[in-house]
Amino acid sequence: MTDTARHTDVDRHTTADEVAGWLQRLATGGDLGPLGEATPAELCDLLGELELLKNATSAAQARVTLLAADVLREEAVDAGTPTTTADKAVARQLGLARRESPHLGSRHIGFARVIVREMPALHSALTAGLIAEWTATQIVAQTACLSLEHRQMVDAHLAGRLGHDSHRALVAAAKAKAYALDPYSFTKRGRKAVGDRRVSVRPAPDVMAIVSGYVPVAQGVACYKALDEAAKAAKSAGDERSMDQIRADIFTQRLTGQSAADDVSVEVGLVMTDLSLLGLDETPARLEGYGPIPAPLARDLLRDLDDGCDTQGDTAQTTGELGTVRERLARQAKVWLRRLYADPATGVLTSQDDRRRAFTGHLRRFLIARDQVCRTPWCDAPVRHVDHVVPWARGGRTTADGGEGMCEACNYAKECSGWSHEVVDLPDGTHRVKITTPTGHSYYSQPPPILPTLADQGRSVPADARGGDADVITLRLKPDKGPPPPGDPHEDGAESSARLARRRAVDRAGGTSPLEAHLAHLLAAA
Repeated sequence: MTDTARHTDVDRHTTADEVAGWLQRLATGGDLGPLGEATPAELCDLLGELELLKNATSAAQARVTLLAADVLREEAVDAGTPTTTADKAVARQLGLARRESPHLGSRHIGFARVIVREMPALHSALTAGLIAEWTATQIVAQTACLSLEHRQMVDAHLAGRLGHDSHRALVAAAKAKAYALDPYSFTKRGRKAVGDRRVSVRPAPDVMAIVSGYVPVAQGVACYKALDEAAKAAKSAGDERSMDQIRADIFTQRLTGQSAADDVSVEVGLVMTDLSLLGLDETPARLEGYGPIPAPLARDLLRDLDDGCDTQGDTAQTTGELGTVRERLARQAKVWLRRLYADPATGVLTSQDDRRRAFTGHLRRFLIARDQVCRTPWCDAPVRHVDHVVPWARGGRTTADGGEGMCEACNYAKECSGWSHEVVDLPDGTHRVKITTPTGHSYYSQPPPILPTLADQGRSVPADARGGDADVITLRLKPDKGPPPPGDPHEDGAESSARLARRRAVDRAGGTSPLEAHLAHLLAAA
């Protein structure tokens, strides 16, 4: 969750103010006004002109990006920053200006440098609005390992086709010409790409996920062929599943080592409310590494799917039924319950512990759970570093409010000259991190709700009726390989999460409710 503060230097914002004026003219708030009387032909004309304007704006952004990157990099290097670190800091700063990640900021700089300085025909077409920014980006990508001379030959080769051919045709033509000009460079690049092989996962619609592998082409074809042949064999033996379903199940089984795709035995992190866990509420849960999932599907992860599925709305509302679930879990996996406390109005986790310099153990895990992704606005990269907002040497606190989860690139970039991070305490007891860039622009970062709907629920309840913190439970599903490991040996005097949760359950004002008592029982057994 982010907010920005605009720079107030009038001279600096002369051009920006003009652009803001154009934006204001385009902002109709959904009211089309006189366009309601326009003919279909006039509407199509306007749509086409807006598309040209959008594309031309991309060209202007490229020119401004290149100029800003050169100036900012020169200033950083003159201030004593190593060039590699300066490049990362500049990418982060320009990414913030575009409300995008530092990674995309770096890509925008590379694109701008090529299209403005090395491919004049492509630049002219984008400036005129004749092609889309995505098309221009893909054409530039096809020339990545070409010399300047060869890149300009590709540019000249496409000059007469820009604005006429389709996106796919232009990209294919650029690729073919590039391969013809320097086939050996592309072959060498392909061999080098083997070192970049990787596997990634990303959310897909309908509570599904896409697991993809970036591998050499021969290995990729072999992987699919192995799945396909195994699926054909199963189908020939009478399997009633579709070929796609069989391939997907075999894919999961072979990766996880399970005899059935549903028997996932690796650790899975699940965050949900206590009421959702018991089937008394339908607040969506969050699967770590994926995102929000419906509460019934979260409960499915805690049940033996062979004995029934909760996706049709059936909920485990009785102690006996929940006990059955726990018995099945005892057979199948170890479930670790860790109780956290979320602000009822914002849904943000809250905690304090300032005894040490390093963020370790429970506090580190807490900050990763609270921030979820890098705290730099629009970055969204996984948290790799947990560090002080204000450096420890300058008085930074080793507390939840004094720490932040960052990706590796952003954490290094914030050490560059001119950057500063500071904690801003808010009247409601929460906090934000104010990020100031070398140009004086300020951006504000606030932790997202631990569960997406908690903040909405908090806003719908009067302040005097919210009571204490909202209860959130994290569940760690692990294979049954013995008891959980002991607590962090470096956490002198710190309570374990389970012990703290039990104490909080007992210490609640007004006694212990049946729900609290049952949760305390679950935590004691976990």
